[in-house]
Amino acid sequence: MLRLGRRSFVCFMLGTASAVAESGGAAGPVFGYFDPATNGFTPAGGAAALLMKTHDAAPLAVTAAVVRRGTLVITVNVGFLASFPAGATATASVTVETVPAASADPSTATSILASAQIRRSGSTGVATLSIPYAFSTTATTDKVSLDTIVYSSNGDYASLRQTIPLPADGATTRVTLSQRL
Repeated sequence: MLRLGRRSFVCFMLGTASAVAESGGAAGPVFGYFDPATNGFTPAGGAAALLMKTHDAAPLAVTAAVVRRGTLVITVNVGFLASFPAGATATASVTVETVPAASADPSTATSILASAQIRRSGSTGVATLSIPYAFSTTATTDKVSLDTIVYSSNGDYASLRQTIPLPADGATTRVTLSQRL
């Protein structure tokens, strides 16, 4: 059990008050990285800042960033094999990741993970995932990779990878994937 005395509480309050005073007041959360070795704080850029819509992303390469916000609607159609148990459930998980150009810094990739239960009807099933995104890439020619894993409660799984062009800004992009389990 951790015990905090009055001094700890006062130090915390003074530290908090001085941080708010230095910043000119509380304007909302600022996401970033704290380095305990230097006591330095670096505000997050890239996708974290874009999702919070606090500011535009800092350039990720020598060229200005290409920023795309929108929604991916991914429909996963599943055909169940005859050997698939009637009472087993299945889930679709999709990892969406930007694929930077070969000349770009690979750390500029943005990843999003979403999962949905597959609604089964006889030997078929479907899951629809609506995934909001904020991609910050280095070129309009960058691609988006969709890594899909369909897995069941009995341990069966199948995976599929598909690459699509970078969606337009403000678009709702629909993708349909099919898999057997």
